[in-house]
Amino acid sequence: EERDKLAKSETFAIRISNVANMVLFAAKVYASVRSGSLAIIASTLDSLLDLLSGFILWFTAFSMQTPNPYQYPIGKKRMQPLGILVFASVMATLGLQIILESLRTLIYSDNTFNLTKEQERWVVGIMLSVTLVKFVLMIYCRSFTNEIVKAYAQDHFFDVITNVIGLIAALLANYFDDWMDPVGAIIVSKYFPYANLYPS
Repeated sequence: EERDKLAKSETFAIRISNVANMVLFAAKVYASVRSGSLAIIASTLDSLLDLLSGFILWFTAFSMQTPNPYQYPIGKKRMQPLGILVFASVMATLGLQIILESLRTLIYSDNTFNLTKEQERWVVGIMLSVTLVKFVLMIYCRSFTNEIVKAYAQDHFFDVITNVIGLIAALLANYFDDWMDPVGAIIVSKYFPYANLYPS
């Protein structure tokens, strides 16, 4: 009975993490559109990679559990490495795109980064709320010994870091100098491998 209760708690932790990832991703998309900040866009892409990695791991696990000896006579044991390879390719492409766009902005762009007071309130409110939720989920998931739930805790931890970096970079660019936003985006994109491959 105690084991069943623990299993239900672990399942709940995974489900609430997945739901939170989807809702918070939508909120960060809105913050990205409102701000136009490359650092916050990079943080949002990191959240997209969280969702994508979860889907790929679920899909490969599901595929491996549904054997088809006629189409796949040697089984589907290679599905998981293939899924990880596809995900790593997408992650590398997005990370490189952010870095290139940030470098282009640093070198060529004459546009000044400027948030209105209303935009700033929205962006700060959304990013702080997202960070707080992720921090609470990190603490909650760390209370379990299950490896999958602990991986979610690690994922939430890296999200807290990228959210904070993205917000600080956007605010520094708004109040001090424009170059701080693309530099923040480059720093966030450097976290992509740690935030998405390490937990897997």
